[in-house]
Amino acid sequence: MVTVKNMVVQPSFVSAHILATYIQIEKKMRNRSRIELASNILEAANGGATKTKIMYKAFLSYAQLQEYLAMLTENSLLLRDGGIYKPTSKGIGFLQTTRQLNGLLEVQASQQK
Repeated sequence: MVTVKNMVVQPSFVSAHILATYIQIEKKMRNRSRIELASNILEAANGGATKTKIMYKAFLSYAQLQEYLAMLTENSLLLRDGGIYKPTSKGIGFLQTTRQLNGLLEVQASQQK
């Protein structure tokens, strides 16, 4: 038996999946920086994605999505082709840089423990 926010959940495949999803959402729902949000959008759009797919993959409201899509497009990090959004080469570079920085932060955090 597992307790999540005062709810008792019986172990099973379905509840394990729900619990894992809940934990991922909890981690994602903390306040994110503009760079994290931009990176999440570019990651979600990698390979091409509609607004709806980006919104759900990046855990954004529609208002946030609209604001960030405009900003990323104006800064040539994201390209719109019809209803499909794709990162530009500049956007891919941004993603690679943020991944490297996140990797450095994770290494430093684990060394401090």
